[in-house]
Amino acid sequence: MSLTDNLAGFDEYIENEIEKYQVPGLAVAIVHKGEVIHMKGYGLRDVDQNLPVTPETLFAIGSCSKAFTAMGAALLIEEGKLDWDTPVRNYMPWFKLHDSAASEQVTTRDLLCHRSGLPRHDFVWHNSKMPRRDMVESLRYLEPSKPLRYLYQYNNLLLMTVGYMIGEIAGTSWEEFTQKRILDKLGMGDTRFSIQDMKKSANASQPYAVRNGQITHIDYRDLDVIAPAGSINSNLVDMVKWLKIHMAEDGQFVREDLLKEMHTQQMVMPLVPDMPGYGYTEIERVCYALGWRIQTYRGHNLVWHTGGIDGFITMTSFMPDSDFGVLVFSNRSNTFLPITITLNIYDRLLGLDVIPWSKRMKEKEDKAELDERAEAEKRAAARKSNAPASHPLDDYVGEYRHPSYEKLTITRDGDNLKMTRNNIDYTLTHYHYDTFEVGNTDMGISALTDFSNDHAGNVQQFTMPYEPSVDPIVFTRVR
Repeated sequence: MSLTDNLAGFDEYIENEIEKYQVPGLAVAIVHKGEVIHMKGYGLRDVDQNLPVTPETLFAIGSCSKAFTAMGAALLIEEGKLDWDTPVRNYMPWFKLHDSAASEQVTTRDLLCHRSGLPRHDFVWHNSKMPRRDMVESLRYLEPSKPLRYLYQYNNLLLMTVGYMIGEIAGTSWEEFTQKRILDKLGMGDTRFSIQDMKKSANASQPYAVRNGQITHIDYRDLDVIAPAGSINSNLVDMVKWLKIHMAEDGQFVREDLLKEMHTQQMVMPLVPDMPGYGYTEIERVCYALGWRIQTYRGHNLVWHTGGIDGFITMTSFMPDSDFGVLVFSNRSNTFLPITITLNIYDRLLGLDVIPWSKRMKEKEDKAELDERAEAEKRAAARKSNAPASHPLDDYVGEYRHPSYEKLTITRDGDNLKMTRNNIDYTLTHYHYDTFEVGNTDMGISALTDFSNDHAGNVQQFTMPYEPSVDPIVFTRVR
């Protein structure tokens, strides 16, 4: 059968999936041997205005941006200005991590493949306006959870660090370097680095999430500070050009050995229950490369990366041994649909029996919702009644600080408290004793947090479980 025959009924399949998963819009492109064999938009980029998705519609591609930062490093290596395995401090002597040994030894390769010992600490950058240099310097105050090169731990802050270092070495910024050395050379004229620039386009997708069972428009998320890890906004037309240079591996854009190194396994990724392939034998040997993930899918090598940010989930992938490449962009948060569609496409292209990925992933989504409700019920049941706070609510009001997580303020909100950090408000409801429940429905956040006193009995500290693999983050009261 021809590839066209294998894709028979694909449009109908997509229409059914976006309805089932409550995704407003999708964009899908398929490449084979350097030729585009399918490129199409489905559904709506703007629900209120009833505007359709087209191949030119801009989507936030999130962490699919990481491969651009890895490519920037490769271009500098080709010039002899950088090396995968030379310590970062050789290029930025002031660079420092919490672990002194890691500070001295950590390399560009370590940062690009997430083996620094530092866990995510994503709330450091989330909605932050901290200058990028200051954020890199603040890494020294973040607690690691493992030694250097001990375990894969995804970390956006360290991809940002590589991007910042690229700018320092090149005497410019990561954005300017990437624009000139990658986007301009590939003719990616619609690709942008900032949400503010994306919003100026007449063909930009709006971001959505499902709230209380309904598709809901949400705010764009500004990622400027963390840009090298996830700020790029692009469309199918431009991203096909990007995908083709990776699929070719012919040394035309960057030296062939450097490109292949980016696609080579560097660190084993442990399978955990929230990973898409967990529990399925079709997916094996999942590893992280340099800005890409590597695995086998049904015996075929697959290079891929997802991107997820408020209102968008995307997936970029290719099979180097089969000359197939797939792009799937969506404008809804927290959905497995781009992964589901990508794997369905590869099943079709390879002429294999189609695995029921849609059913499997929908079950995972539904289970995640049930688990979240069960956790909320468990927390409510564990609450001790008649256990009042040790202070009147006004005693907790104040400003608290952490050297990396910055300022956090507590204010009164009627009979409750309100927490504000990086211009995002959270409810703070008394749970028992000096424990409060912090929440933000739009961000899907619900956790228990604690106040503590000094020896004089004054409220002195506020702890938040921002990073589950280390101790709660301690904010010290400053006023």
